[in-house]
Amino acid sequence: MPEINVSDFSYIVTSNPQLKKGRTQKLKGRGEYQHYRDFYVSLRPALKGLVKNKKSFIELQAIVDRVSEKKRPHYKSLIDKFIGWIQGKSVQQFDSPKGVYTYASTRIICNPELNYIVENNAKLIKLHLNGSQSMTVKRANYICYIMSESCGFPLEQCVVLDLHQKREFKFQGGDDFEDELYREILLFESNFMAD
Repeated sequence: MPEINVSDFSYIVTSNPQLKKGRTQKLKGRGEYQHYRDFYVSLRPALKGLVKNKKSFIELQAIVDRVSEKKRPHYKSLIDKFIGWIQGKSVQQFDSPKGVYTYASTRIICNPELNYIVENNAKLIKLHLNGSQSMTVKRANYICYIMSESCGFPLEQCVVLDLHQKREFKFQGGDDFEDELYREILLFESNFMAD
């Protein structure tokens, strides 16, 4: 049974058709998640804990000092953008639900980072930190839909926050989106099982 996280899945299924099989095979060869390979492993929990643990912006900046030289400019830029996004907002943090979306034999893991009430609107937020893999409306549609279905949140409250673009993406798919998702999952499975 193929298992993939929602970010990787959305990246593969919105790729150029000629690249989908290769990206799927590369993912298959990568193996299970290993935290030490995650470029943003220390940034995600810090951003999550900012409001939940009532930390100051200064504590976020201290994370930059604790990471390698290679990561510092990326972390600093993303922290500055996050602060710019959250500053001035009335925010309450709740624990984020985690979910699994299963279709056919594929399991798509969904771990949204933030569950906020921002300006009296509930939002379940998946952070997009990877600047080399652009967030698009189409890609966000997959993430938001899977987040809604797997975590039990209303679709209109599911958001992808791309800090590089300083933009929130919401679902903009049509009524036939679920059929499109099923087709993409079956194609992903086919590519995953191929030699």
